[in-house]
Amino acid sequence: MWSSLFLNEAAQEAQQITSLNWRAAGPSASKGLPKIEVLLRATASWQWQADLIGHLRSDGYPVSVVASGTEARSWQTGLSLLMALERLVYGGAAIHPATAVSLAAMHQLATADFSGPADFVLDLTGSAVSDSKNIRVLYDGCPCDSAALAAVLNGHAPVISVVCEGRELAHGLPVHSEIVTRALDWTFARSASLIRHVLADLVRNGRQDNKPSMAVRDEVAMRSPLAFGAETLAVKVARALTRLSKSPELWRIAWRLMDGDDGVAANLRWPAGGYIPFRDDGKRFFADPFAFEHEGVSYVFCEEFPYATQKGVISFFTISPDGVVSAPRVVIEAGYHLSYPMVFRHQGAIYLMPETADAKTIEIWRAERFPDIWVKHAELLSGFGACDATLTKHDGRLWLFAALLDDSGSSMDALGLFHAEDLFGPWRAHPLNPVLIDVTSARPGGFMLQCGGKLRRIAQDSTQRYGGGLSICDVERLDPEGYNETIAARLPPPPRSNASGVHTLNTAGRIEVIDLFGPRGAF
Repeated sequence: MWSSLFLNEAAQEAQQITSLNWRAAGPSASKGLPKIEVLLRATASWQWQADLIGHLRSDGYPVSVVASGTEARSWQTGLSLLMALERLVYGGAAIHPATAVSLAAMHQLATADFSGPADFVLDLTGSAVSDSKNIRVLYDGCPCDSAALAAVLNGHAPVISVVCEGRELAHGLPVHSEIVTRALDWTFARSASLIRHVLADLVRNGRQDNKPSMAVRDEVAMRSPLAFGAETLAVKVARALTRLSKSPELWRIAWRLMDGDDGVAANLRWPAGGYIPFRDDGKRFFADPFAFEHEGVSYVFCEEFPYATQKGVISFFTISPDGVVSAPRVVIEAGYHLSYPMVFRHQGAIYLMPETADAKTIEIWRAERFPDIWVKHAELLSGFGACDATLTKHDGRLWLFAALLDDSGSSMDALGLFHAEDLFGPWRAHPLNPVLIDVTSARPGGFMLQCGGKLRRIAQDSTQRYGGGLSICDVERLDPEGYNETIAARLPPPPRSNASGVHTLNTAGRIEVIDLFGPRGAF
């Protein structure tokens, strides 16, 4: 089943990549902005490039696009297969920054050509031979997107540089992920951010000669040390594809009955005993568990991700006092991905706040009949992506903690706060948002609790990988003018779990639940 699915997706993406030369333009230069000519490689254009062109046009730049070249790269088909498999195992949008797109699709972004020469030429072809006056993107010093892929396959994020006339105009180091698709997405998204920053700076200040010089290394010179020649890349992509297909990693929920202790969040350490894994049928994974006590019954609400639909839904199961676990049941589905089902009581009713970042909302669902009938009750906020929103009350005010997701960054390193006097608003954004930019503790990872007179927060530590561990944070200041926290403990996956990641921790009554990441059968 997997092989046929991947081949079909690869064939569809291959059909998208066509040779087509065209020039298209954005709006007229009524704002006096410079004309930009974008050079693309016809056989290897990416979604991030299409998104960038769209953003430039929205910013008001007249844009012309020129694409040429018919040569295919030997790793392209294998990369498409690898991305298809990663989407199946890990989830993710079908269209993302590293998606291959057709030039015909990019053609729809523009309306009419502009006349006369361009003021700036943005060269995204990745050619080692290029006019030195062009604005170019380098990855680890090399003008080729193959170098970005090579860096990711070699286990690190590439340094991104935007250069012109032998000078570096901007640089950055994106977040890395062991998942190739995510790593490329974040690298390419940050590339677009840097390009827009450089163009805005050039508009404000013009070309300046006060930037330090740098040596721009060509693709041929870098081929050996970076090992990203076409043949080597194709082999590495094939190895990654084989490794993932033979032993795919997945999220799995695990639980324990607490025996008189206060739980991990209070003790700042894992228990001496282990956790019992919640078994799946191999056709889906379960993650983001939230425990909830109701009328003497222990419920666990969670994300269920069926591989067939590639879209998360909200499910629940129960755990009896003697440890008998019920079969999971789906209770909430929507036209978009759902996860992180924070369930809570408020004024006599039971509500559930799932992550709905794909819909760019923060939603509240109400239990019309607990636990299996839910209705969408309200949208607290909308118009932006917010991941893993977590509700708490502090000093008489309600607070939402959420990882902020924008067009160019990851959802793991920016924490946003919102506050209100009533659950249903109005909600106000904290003036310092994002109040925290820190991959070790920005993204929420479970219920907040009071401990030692302080508000204690569970957060994800994605320093080594997405959801690689937990950070237990003590909130030192939380008010409409400021925020501060300290990390009380950083916890890798529990000992003897054989897991490489953990990113949710919750308790209710005697039940403590976590989720673990690793190869199937490892725990």
